[in-house]
Amino acid sequence: MDGPTEPGSGQVGLPGGSSAAASEVRSPMAAEQGAPMEHGEVEDFSQEPLAERLTSKDLARRCSGYAEAQASMADGEVCRVFAASAEQSLQEALPKGQDAGLNAAAAYLQHCPGIADKPKELLPWVRKLADHKAVDKPKIQQLAPVIILLIAEIVECPPVLQELTACLSELEASKKKSVGFVKKQVAFIVKVVGCLLADFGVKKMPPKLGYLSIVLKYVADSDRGIREACYGVLVELAAWIGDISELVKEMDEPQKKEVAKRLEAKEEKTQPKRLYRGEAPPTATAASAGELFDKVDPFKKLPKGWCMSAVNSMEKWKEKLQHLQVFSSLLEGPAEQHMLQADAQTLQPLAVTLQRLLKSESNIPVLTEVAKCMGLLARGLRRHFERCARQLLPVALARINDKSVWKPNCLIERVEQLLWSLPLDALLEELTGHICSKSLFVKKEAMSLLLRALELPQVQDMYPDALQRFFPTCASMVVPLIDDSDNTVRQEAAKTLAKLASSNQDAADQLVAARLPAHRRNLYEEEVRKLGGAFMGKDAASPPELRSVPTPLSPATTLSLRASPLKKLQAVTVEPERPLKPLWQVLVHCLDAAPAPPVAPEPCDAETPLIKQMAEEIKNLRSKVKQLELDRGRKVEKPEPETPSPGPTLEMSRLRAPVLKMERAPSAERRDETPRRLEAREATPPRRREATPTRMDLRRRGDTPTNRPAVLRQPSPLRREPTPTRRREPTPTRQPTPTRQPMRQSRPASPLRREATPTRRENREPTPRHGVDSTPTRRRPATPRTPGYERMCQDHSGENSMLCESVVPFQIGLPRLCKQVRQQKERSQYWGPEPIPGDHLSALREQWRVSLEEWLWRQMFSDRLEEQLAALQHWQQQSDGYLELILEADVLDMLMKWLTWMFTNSNTKVWKSILDVLLVLLRNLDSIGMQLTDRETQILVPNVVERSGHNILTIREMMQDVLRLCGAVAPRAKVLPLLLHGLSSKNKRSAACSMRAIGDLLDRPTALSLLRSQKDMGLVMKLTVDKDPDVRRSSVQTLAMLSLHLDEDVFTKLCRGLPPLAKGPVQQAAFRLQEPSEDSRC
Repeated sequence: MDGPTEPGSGQVGLPGGSSAAASEVRSPMAAEQGAPMEHGEVEDFSQEPLAERLTSKDLARRCSGYAEAQASMADGEVCRVFAASAEQSLQEALPKGQDAGLNAAAAYLQHCPGIADKPKELLPWVRKLADHKAVDKPKIQQLAPVIILLIAEIVECPPVLQELTACLSELEASKKKSVGFVKKQVAFIVKVVGCLLADFGVKKMPPKLGYLSIVLKYVADSDRGIREACYGVLVELAAWIGDISELVKEMDEPQKKEVAKRLEAKEEKTQPKRLYRGEAPPTATAASAGELFDKVDPFKKLPKGWCMSAVNSMEKWKEKLQHLQVFSSLLEGPAEQHMLQADAQTLQPLAVTLQRLLKSESNIPVLTEVAKCMGLLARGLRRHFERCARQLLPVALARINDKSVWKPNCLIERVEQLLWSLPLDALLEELTGHICSKSLFVKKEAMSLLLRALELPQVQDMYPDALQRFFPTCASMVVPLIDDSDNTVRQEAAKTLAKLASSNQDAADQLVAARLPAHRRNLYEEEVRKLGGAFMGKDAASPPELRSVPTPLSPATTLSLRASPLKKLQAVTVEPERPLKPLWQVLVHCLDAAPAPPVAPEPCDAETPLIKQMAEEIKNLRSKVKQLELDRGRKVEKPEPETPSPGPTLEMSRLRAPVLKMERAPSAERRDETPRRLEAREATPPRRREATPTRMDLRRRGDTPTNRPAVLRQPSPLRREPTPTRRREPTPTRQPTPTRQPMRQSRPASPLRREATPTRRENREPTPRHGVDSTPTRRRPATPRTPGYERMCQDHSGENSMLCESVVPFQIGLPRLCKQVRQQKERSQYWGPEPIPGDHLSALREQWRVSLEEWLWRQMFSDRLEEQLAALQHWQQQSDGYLELILEADVLDMLMKWLTWMFTNSNTKVWKSILDVLLVLLRNLDSIGMQLTDRETQILVPNVVERSGHNILTIREMMQDVLRLCGAVAPRAKVLPLLLHGLSSKNKRSAACSMRAIGDLLDRPTALSLLRSQKDMGLVMKLTVDKDPDVRRSSVQTLAMLSLHLDEDVFTKLCRGLPPLAKGPVQQAAFRLQEPSEDSRC
């Protein structure tokens, strides 16, 4: 007896005997009831006619018919039989039937003879598959796109896409289907569009067919399947045409980022996978813009009666904007050749109107739209627009001095688009006058435009060798600006020249390097090194390591950065292995050995103004040094009296500070150390004095030995003579009377020593000095001291003494970036009142490190409380007496950053010290009429407003004074929004402080500005009924103060909008404010 058939063995093609035996096994009742067959057995229906099987209701018979039809589809009779039930094969509901039916339909479309003559019969299949009730099932998702692609081979892509679009429109209008099924159906349709584009290519599926708008509509849908299908279409489109940034500019930013991310690994496609039936293989040619996009003639699509000159008669700017947007919306699009049919009679009136608007329009949105029309016309018409572009270019460049419109999104990009119609020579001719302008902004922008224009695609298309062809002209225009008086212009000129020279290394020596001034070559070399090249000079050697050393001679022409009058830096070569020579000898040696400036790599003429200036200064220095040496030689030092003295003599105490100052020598390695430690380290210590007896040996001492005469060291010729004062010579003291013993003078207390106790120093017997313990103690008798002894003490306490004594004025150097460039770079940088990011704080530390000495920099960013307080004390005294040093160094914004960062310290002493510095600084700025910049105001005011609600009343009052001064030293229009933001603070005391500051800030323009903003005025009115009494009082007072700056009828109308509980208090407060003025009139 035969065993059961193994799983997987097919029984469709079994012999007749086996099939008969199998049919005998199954009883008729079992067949009617659909009883399952034994495992692995398949019923054979091959004896039944094919037409009956295809139309049978039994799934197994239909599947048998589909399989037989698929295998014999080349036979015309089989094709005719299958065509009658082909639509039924597309509507199978179960996976088994779908698999067999769709495979049979695919074979029918591939092998049926004469199928290409039946396009009208096949096109409805697309709708049936798109509307399939099982379109969300995997079988349909897998097999249906193959059927639609085969149909597209016969009927071509546009009709198929039209059927899919119509199906999608019906889905959007349908309300009966469930949302989930509709989402699946939409995703399927978009996926099929992507398959058509991937297999047939962009020439058969150009974007002008309209599917791109469907993709852009559904790309932001919440369903993931729809989004993935849309992204697939965009990736396929980018693989065929490359850059699609113009096509997707209407998408939101998140979708743009996702598309850019997917396009990082895109593939370029040139040949399609499928062809239309009977089509010859195409040649590998790129599709033109006309093939992919519709030809646009904007002058024919304009509304009836639309005229560009009608803008001149419009008064409202919104009307002008809407009128211009009608034209610009038609000009937009990726089609680059869409206006080739425009004639001169149409363009000339249009150019005249654009020229007039460019010259006289002051509204920025309207001017932006005018420039947009100009640029799009030039990009589309190309050479046909050249005559009009030559008229518009000078007018557009004439507004380069207007910072409000000379921006990339307004005029800059549109002027660059004019180069589609103009040769680069026209731009260079117009830029010559602007590069020589007196305005610094115009010079820098003209150089930037020149450098960008050389690399534009439209210029490279016309002149592939533009950087080499126009190099002489551009270099001759820019070279004079490298010696400009402004530092930023010099840097921009050096950057431009370095960029030009990097592409023209052969001609750079002759046209750039040879024509540069000697004292500006360093700046040019630095920019060349930044670009990764070497200096263009053939004989130029690598410069030695330079270090900045303070010297009396620092000509401004030898420095690449500006220097303060009180701190000038001279670049000299540092050689650590050699001992330092006196300063005047170094300068004389430099003058005799190298007549050229040290920064010039080539010898220059000795008759230049720079050498003359240096020679004159060194000559004056020589005469001063000789005169000082003669004066010191003539001076006779008087010896001190031999009488015993309990402490340093009067002359010694008065001469100590000048002697220490004269004995200090300059040191390049220790220029940033603490001043007192520097003095103690540089001075030569005197010979060692004898050991001082301890307190236990005082009883055995004899007579106190006399004071050793203090011997002054010969002053070094490196320092000038200290200026004599009235207290320079020792003043004779009156001799004590015989009957009365003179009182012992107590030694002066050092910062680390406390005052000696008088009771322990009375009635002590002197003892001989031999045999005494040499260990110094704090409680020993007063002994004579020399300047060397004081310096030895300062070796141990110099650093701590700086915490108690303020060293002002301290020098402030220029930062690496000037204030304008620094604030432009940091215009969007967040700085409080929330925690400041660590990278921003690190950048501030590095900026201060360049500008300050090491000891002050360490105190400013120290973790120790006493060092922070000492740094704040230094800055307070510097702001009080030497404000000009802070302003000359352009570090006011950096100082504001550091002070507001110090608010993160919760110590009350630190807060009071910060507010003291701010009050002194703002008062002095107010006294000289100095205004804070927008960036400085943005740093200071929000931090003070947020922290003005302190628990301590004194600090709150100081904060209020700071905000009041901010209104005096900063533009009120900039301060008012920051104060209004403080009204929303969670701290009610801060809100009340902000409200009082707004009241102090009010004048007529500020009051009108506040009145125009309904949102801000509504907030102020709302706070008049706040739960906090302090906020209510300050709000009522501020609204009452508006009556002093507004007309009576306007204030009356304003009071009508107040809450009912606030109307009475506001009107009473306003009446009290006006009473003094009425009494004064009487």
